[in-house]
Amino acid sequence: MKSCGAPHNFSRNSSSRKLWESELMRKYNIINVFQRNDVKIKIKNTLMEKYKVTHPSHIMENYVKRRIIGEKLGILIPLDELTEFQIYKNNVVAFTQYNLRIFGELYFGAKWKELLGCKDVIHDYNIDHIYSQKNGFLNKIPPYIIGAIVNLRLLTFGENLNKSSRCDISIDELYEKYYQFESNTEHIIY
Repeated sequence: MKSCGAPHNFSRNSSSRKLWESELMRKYNIINVFQRNDVKIKIKNTLMEKYKVTHPSHIMENYVKRRIIGEKLGILIPLDELTEFQIYKNNVVAFTQYNLRIFGELYFGAKWKELLGCKDVIHDYNIDHIYSQKNGFLNKIPPYIIGAIVNLRLLTFGENLNKSSRCDISIDELYEKYYQFESNTEHIIY
């Protein structure tokens, strides 16, 4: 209190915090040290090493914390209130997002994200599951196969609406594409 004019150094009103915030703004045009790229990378690497994961999003503790907070805020439906199909779809979405993050640019080009949208049925694109989520659930196909990059494609918003839950490949074709992809050592992510 004597040295900083506040209970601790990180208090919003402390003289030392005001000093380092102004220094960060002057040097890096940021107000928080955690916005610096080198600090972000260090935190990411420390977390990956600590939890022995290849990406911070794979840390189960973080997922659980986000889930608990989301349920308390009413943003997420509690897991025990979800139907089996909702849980299946959530898992498919998680695998889909993971595969798009890792392989999206390789499969759809560098600017694929710019094509996505849900307003213009002719010009906006959606990510489509070639073998549908609904039929995947009904035929007990694992969510990681339905969400695999080989089962994803870009369709215009209008085409995707018309397709609905129709499957454009058979189960055998889906498994063949998936196993062929998995056997390609160039795609293995460690």
